[in-house]
Amino acid sequence: MGWDKKPSDFSKKMVSNLEKATKKVVVQLVADLTFKTPVDTGRARSNWIVTAGTPTDDVQTIEDKSGTPSRESADALKPKLGEVVYISNNLPYIGYLENGTPTSAPYAMVRRSIESTARKLGR
Repeated sequence: MGWDKKPSDFSKKMVSNLEKATKKVVVQLVADLTFKTPVDTGRARSNWIVTAGTPTDDVQTIEDKSGTPSRESADALKPKLGEVVYISNNLPYIGYLENGTPTSAPYAMVRRSIESTARKLGR
């Protein structure tokens, strides 16, 4: 009596499913981040950069009010099982947008996006 399916096939399928799930979370999170990031010139929305393995210190010069470059960065991700995925925004004022200042309220787009993504994807 043999296996209907080889254990190695099952293992490959599980790895593939986990990688797809990781990408789904990242794509949803970046979509939420992009939508919740306040827009003036579009620079903040366009600077959510997705990398795997190591974070980036890049800053985009693009000013796209729709945030398309950020969503494209997430769509291009090909995560590998166990690899850390980073979502970075290195604009010098991004912390002020997230946390506010003494004269402006916080937008809290990171915190709110994490919470809404967790709700949408069922925690």
